[in-house]
Amino acid sequence: MNRGYNIILLRENGFPKLYKPSGEAFDACAKGVLLQISPWEFHYERRVITREQCLHLNAMAERIADNG
Repeated sequence: MNRGYNIILLRENGFPKLYKPSGEAFDACAKGVLLQISPWEFHYERRVITREQCLHLNAMAERIADNG
């Protein structure tokens, strides 16, 4: 963000019900330079991200970047 790039943050863990970014992330989201998304529901368990999940997230990022 310090260099002025737009950022897509894809998370393995979704977002809690009342989640909102704070501090610098909040400001970046408000300015439209930070997008935080997850295709999966939030969970409390500690999980290891799988290769398949990583490939899915990479494909999502490519689709978003190509349409941006």
